[in-house]
Amino acid sequence: MTVDSYLELFTTLYGWALAGVFRDILVDTGVIYAPFALILGETWLESHKSSSYEGADAAWMVRVMEAELLTAFVVISLCFVPLVPLSAVSLRHTPAAHALNPNPVTATAANPDSSGYSAAFPNPPASIDIPVWWYGVMGFSAGFNEATRGGVAGATSNLAVAENLAQNLSIADPVLRNEMRRFYNECFVPARTRYLNGTTSPATQAAIASHGQGDIDWIGSHAFRDEPALYGRLRASAEVPGFALQLAGDDVDMALNDIKPDWSRPNCLRWWTDPQNGLQQRSIAGADSGAPLLQFLATTFPALLPDRLQDALSRAVEKANVAIIENAGVAAEDRGIADSVADFFQRTIGGVGVVGEGWKAWASAPMIILFAQTVQPLILLAIYMFLPLVLVIGRFSFRVMFLGALAIFTVKGWTAMWFIANWLYDHMLVAMYPSTLGLLHALLKLNLDESMKRIVLNTTLIAMYLGFPLIWTSMLAWAGYQVASGFDRTAQSTLGTGASAGAAGARIGSRAASAASGAAKSGLSRGLK
Repeated sequence: MTVDSYLELFTTLYGWALAGVFRDILVDTGVIYAPFALILGETWLESHKSSSYEGADAAWMVRVMEAELLTAFVVISLCFVPLVPLSAVSLRHTPAAHALNPNPVTATAANPDSSGYSAAFPNPPASIDIPVWWYGVMGFSAGFNEATRGGVAGATSNLAVAENLAQNLSIADPVLRNEMRRFYNECFVPARTRYLNGTTSPATQAAIASHGQGDIDWIGSHAFRDEPALYGRLRASAEVPGFALQLAGDDVDMALNDIKPDWSRPNCLRWWTDPQNGLQQRSIAGADSGAPLLQFLATTFPALLPDRLQDALSRAVEKANVAIIENAGVAAEDRGIADSVADFFQRTIGGVGVVGEGWKAWASAPMIILFAQTVQPLILLAIYMFLPLVLVIGRFSFRVMFLGALAIFTVKGWTAMWFIANWLYDHMLVAMYPSTLGLLHALLKLNLDESMKRIVLNTTLIAMYLGFPLIWTSMLAWAGYQVASGFDRTAQSTLGTGASAGAAGARIGSRAASAASGAAKSGLSRGLK
């Protein structure tokens, strides 16, 4: 049987294990027999209150007791007695496939992969026996979810995965963070100063025309890389670990020194683009989710050149770690332009205030989604756990049997609703950003200037993630109420028919007895004469 999350592997087993504890308590204490006593006592009392014909109460009571007791025995056999084994091996969860994980591994409670729950639940029950009815309901619900996902398979690219990864691009390594700060101060600020002072060439203008005016606002600017007088001429002011000395190149001034440094002072172009030690490659690899995000983007956007993907991701890494950009170490003559550039970043971050509500939605969406996906299996655990108690309190009625099934189906169906919400969100992203590069920048949150689109998309995602399950639950609750009421109406109609039949039988019997008595009296009179 399939479940919809790693956590549900364990909450299902533990929920039914706790249900078994409650069931044993009810049996050992004799509380399980209380519904039968209530059925007999209430039926006897009601028969005497509702019958107006002599003899009707007995007939009505017999019919009602037959129906009520038969119902109770059927519900007990289907919903209370554990008959079907549910093992830790038979429960399985297969995560949704996406570009980053096209062939996900199926996990079981006995082998939960690397979800982390194996440490929280080190010894899950090997096997739990559960009633036939609930096993069938769980199987039907799991099949419904799989069929829903299969119905839209291939129609979604899981773009939300990229957005989630893009939110985890912070760099934890303090050495790498310091090196990014150095590059900003020693390369980007001087290069931008010279550019604004008029150091341009056709190569610079061609780069800006190709990559947009915003290209000069990030540390890996193509305009600064392509201009020989900028990154090609500027270099690190001190050694950069990892770069070998180039006594015939960047470190020619050290060639005649008796004591040579351990590392080179590379020019800014080499410092940024070197395939082994370049800061662009290392900043992506050093970000928490940089490498998997680059892999995901390369698979999702095969039409984009690798350089475009790396540039976009580098800008996202810089944006996520903008707090490391400091003015410390900037030469006095460059402080004015450094302050201007710093103001640019402050204005960029300040843009969050302009579109505050939309970005609040973006920031809160992952937390809301994680919370919902975590709470769902816990709610299922509570439902499974309390089912024996509810059945006893409901006196083993078909109504409780149906409503319990509806509750399990409804909560498990939330997974299908979330899948549909993600599918719609992917299509809305593509509709809002029809160009491939624009969609890439949207996923990496680089389009601060298109705030209204982000407000719509972010708010819509949360609305769908919360609204679809809410509507689903409300509609099924309404339908369940109608069906449960139908059970009650059917039962009342049956009991009413029984009462009428009993009363009619009593009247017929009374008339027959009167006729027989009259006939007997008449015969006796004729005999005496």
